[in-house]
Amino acid sequence: MKSTLMIHAANAADAIALLMANTEVRMATKIADAAVRADIEMYAREVYSEGVRYYDTSDTVEADSKIQADALDLAVRYIDKRGDALPFVMKRNIGCKALVWFEDKAAEVQA
Repeated sequence: MKSTLMIHAANAADAIALLMANTEVRMATKIADAAVRADIEMYAREVYSEGVRYYDTSDTVEADSKIQADALDLAVRYIDKRGDALPFVMKRNIGCKALVWFEDKAAEVQA
């Protein structure tokens, strides 16, 4: 009986550890999701065309900034990988894929 209780206790401790790890992963993912959008909005040069504000992911705010260019590249790749799991949609200009804009999914549902 005692060994069975210890096994259950160990399983419960493992289950709690997994839940905590899962919670931390979800929190880290939420932070990353917000950070990549912020990186694009902060580091990409803004371009206005036909009343739409685009972010040019091929051009940084600071000229020749490798750090900003790398952040933009990583952010775009992250968003492409996460796809529909994000709370927003990154849309691309049909004529120039480097020009992007964002729409929040909550806004899409209300429209």
